[in-house]
Amino acid sequence: MFMDIISRKEAKSKGLTKYFTGKQCKSGHISPKYTGAGSCCQCIKDRSKPQPANLEVIRKLISYDSDTGFFYWLERKDNKSFNTAKAGTRAGNECAPKGSRTHYLRLRIDNQLHLAHRVAWAMYHNEWPDGPIDHMDGNGLNNRIDNIRLVTSVVNSRNCRLSKNNTTGVNGVYKNPHGYVAEIMVDRKKISLGSYRTKEEAHAARKAADKIYGFYENHGEYRGN
Repeated sequence: MFMDIISRKEAKSKGLTKYFTGKQCKSGHISPKYTGAGSCCQCIKDRSKPQPANLEVIRKLISYDSDTGFFYWLERKDNKSFNTAKAGTRAGNECAPKGSRTHYLRLRIDNQLHLAHRVAWAMYHNEWPDGPIDHMDGNGLNNRIDNIRLVTSVVNSRNCRLSKNNTTGVNGVYKNPHGYVAEIMVDRKKISLGSYRTKEEAHAARKAADKIYGFYENHGEYRGN
């Protein structure tokens, strides 16, 4: 739903950060604009998204070992600005997205940052993935081709590490005055799996439900930092 139509001048007078004219921008977006610069919000959002790099260009810059998941810088004889000492060395830097406990490898290609697991999948399959990439063992730094898979957002959500807010050390299990309660979230609906005398019994109920609803075997396990 769009905002009420208002001019930029009116938006400034009211102290609004955005305004909506109801007209298309040069790129064809019918979107609110930022009052300060008058820029289309959708255009700014689109420009902030990493665009798939050209695979031919990538293969001239780095190599990918699908067995180890490692990337290596290639020599660039025609590029005098390239540090030749880097040729043959491991490429990529470790990063942790804001709010995430999982660390990933990131590559800078043509002055743009790309997550290494997406580059790995693209280089191996010769096309960019059109959905989330899941690390099957939960280790975001393990980019071996047999450890990464193209999945839907739903499948990806069923292979997560133990929440940092968990207090029992067991996924989907919490303690109450009467014992331990097991539950599972499926398609945004919470399903109760019953109350149990011991944590082990509640854990067993949750693991059985994981299997029934198609959660990955390692879902909810503690995986370190």
